[in-house]
Amino acid sequence: MQTDTKHLIAETLVQLLRKKPADKVTVKDVVEACHISRQTFYYHFQDLMDVMEWTVEQTMQQMLEESMQAETAEQALQILVVTVTERVRTLLPKLLESQHRIRLETLMRKAVHIYLETMIQRRLPEINIAYNDLHVAIDFYSYGIAGLLLEYSMKENLQPEQLTRQIYQMMNGKLLQVTDSGECNPL
Repeated sequence: MQTDTKHLIAETLVQLLRKKPADKVTVKDVVEACHISRQTFYYHFQDLMDVMEWTVEQTMQQMLEESMQAETAEQALQILVVTVTERVRTLLPKLLESQHRIRLETLMRKAVHIYLETMIQRRLPEINIAYNDLHVAIDFYSYGIAGLLLEYSMKENLQPEQLTRQIYQMMNGKLLQVTDSGECNPL
C-alpha cells in the first residue's frame, strides 16, 4: 500500500506538471488531486522535488534492469537515451524554466552517473583501469551525457537512435580525435 501511494503521488505530480508551470504546482494541488491528506503526502515525501527524485530513482532502477538485458553496450546506452527523451520530453521545458532548474540538472547528472557506474560494474566487472581514472571518466561522461539529454530532449526533430550512436562513438573515441598537436580530426 505504501508504494502504491508513492506511485500515485508521483503520477499525479507528473500529470499536474503537464498542465501547469512547475513553479505553480503545489503540495496542496497534489494532495487534492490524489484525494489524500497533507499528512499522508509528508509521510512519504519531504517536498515536490523529493517526489521528482524518487521518480527518477524508480525510473533508473527499471532502466538498469532493462539495460542489463541488452546485447551490446550501445543498445544499453540507447535504453538510457530513449527513456529519458521519451519520458521527460513534455515536462523538461517547464522544469528547466522553474526555480528548480539547478536541482533538476544535478539530479539528471547524478542519475546518469549512477547508471554508468552500475553498468560498468555489472557488464565490465574486470575492467582494467585505475579507480581514480574510472571515477574521472564516469564524471566526465555523466556531465556530458546529462547535458546532451537535457538539451536534445527539447528538440522537435530528436532522433534518439542517432544521438545514441553519436554518444557511443564519442565514448569510444570514434567521433572526434584530438591529436597531441591540438588538431581535431573527425573520424
